[in-house]
Parts: sequence; structure tokens; C-alpha cells
Amino acid sequence: MKRPTTFGRVPQPMQLLSRALVAGGLALGLSACGEAKVAQCNRLIETLNKSQAIGQEYAKANTSQNPSAEVMENLATQMKALAAEVGQVKLSDTQLQQYQGQFAQVYNDLARASERLAAAQKRVADLDRRQRSEESPANSEAIFKESKQIEQDISDATKVTDGVAQQEQQLVQDVNAYCTAP
Repeated sequence: MKRPTTFGRVPQPMQLLSRALVAGGLALGLSACGEAKVAQCNRLIETLNKSQAIGQEYAKANTSQNPSAEVMENLATQMKALAAEVGQVKLSDTQLQQYQGQFAQVYNDLARASERLAAAQKRVADLDRRQRSEESPANSEAIFKESKQIEQDISDATKVTDGVAQQEQQLVQDVNAYCTAP
């Protein structure tokens, strides 16, 4: 089913992300995993769980269906920083390294989508101002064309966040399964 878009509506990316990596906590210390694997899993998961704090901060700052460009830019900055931090976690386990790279990519993709949404929000605000000040039919046609392009940009960025959410959900399951396996 295609997700409907409306002009000026911006998706809620952090509602799509921040699934609990450790639902109730991974009992890593009690598992039969090797000590090195347990420690590495704990380091990676501790860093990944920071996305939840970012999501909570985003939810607190975003009090409307249309988050401001500033809120989206802040989200992009935080997600870039988290992607970099995830990439800095010291891991020797090759499987965890793969997950690490995939999570960093997910967070970078979300950052780029958030930047696109911020730019679209700025264009929406600018278009609204122009629409109120320009009443000629020629300007109306230009404004209409631009609004369609903005709507497409928002739709494209929304598709990215939807895809990122699916990737992240699968990665969470994979990491949980790997870290709890003997």
C-alpha cells in the first residue's frame, strides 16, 4: 500500500527507529557466549542504545505533525554523530563488525533523509511566504510546480526512512540472536 503524502507533512523518522535493542536486557553475562564476544556485544549494544535517547529528545522537540527544519537538522546531526560513534566501537569479532557497519549505514541514511526533510520544510515555509505575497496566475503555476516537487522530495525521503526502519528492525533481531547464541 502506498503511503499517502500531503504537502508540508513530514514523517516521524524517530518513530520508525529506536526499537529496543535490549528488550528487557540481553542476559549476556548469563549466556554461554565467550567472554570476548559478550564484552564486544555489550559495547556495541550500549552505543546502539543511544538512538533511543536521540528518539526521545526528538519526540520532545517535535510537538507537531510537521517538525521544523531546525528539529530535522538537529536529528541529522545527532544521527551522523551516532553513526560515527558506532563506527568507533572496538570490535574484533567479524560478525559484530559487519553489524556495526550496517548500523552505521542505517544511521547515516537516516541523517541524509532528515537533511532532505529539513530542506523540504524550509522550502515549504518559503513557498508559503511567496504564495501569500504573490497573487499573479503565472506565479501560482510556478508555486504549484514547486509544491509538487517538494511533495515528491518528502515522499522520497519518507521511503528512505521506511526502508531504514525495516533494516534497523532486522539488524536488531540479528544482533540479539547473535549475541545470545552460544
